[in-house]
Amino acid sequence: HGQFGDFTALAAFVRAAGGAGADAVASSPTNALVPSAPERCSPYSPSSRDHLNILYGDPAALGVAPLAPEGPELIDWPQAADAKLARLNAAYPAFAGDRRLDAFVAAGGPELRAHAVFEALDERLAPRFGPGGWRRWPAAYQDIAHADRIVGHLALGDRVGFFLFAQWLADLGLEQAQAAARTAGIGVGLVSD
Repeated sequence: HGQFGDFTALAAFVRAAGGAGADAVASSPTNALVPSAPERCSPYSPSSRDHLNILYGDPAALGVAPLAPEGPELIDWPQAADAKLARLNAAYPAFAGDRRLDAFVAAGGPELRAHAVFEALDERLAPRFGPGGWRRWPAAYQDIAHADRIVGHLALGDRVGFFLFAQWLADLGLEQAQAAARTAGIGVGLVSD
């Protein structure tokens, strides 16, 4: 009702599917999209195929109270995305500096950080250059070699931290959904194209 599914909902679904005898559950791609353009919600137009769509993360995966379904029958993607981003932003301060988050960021290495920098830059620059408009950004902003200087210059350190947190939350949710599938007896588990 007015909300889209996330990895917590997927975990609940695979539990039911396993109980009904499913051997596999297939999902649409869960690739990262451009958070500054929620109306561009096609999973076939990702900003990265190596990272997850942060909107599928759910703070409930970390013990935050879940939201009750509410709203209209149809999904207003920009409105639902704004609501989810607000929920993710509200959860972030409680987990910034969490050792599990730090371990995830360390394991993700430079590629994960570069993706978080991209998302923070796109969020800041979208009003001027359009969502996902990195090809129109100043040349220095397009070069990852300048990332730390640009992040410092634009004071985006906290936003980079947020996007790292959101990736961790999405990754954790997907892990929990896959574990739920295995526990429910779904031999193949989750499959995504």
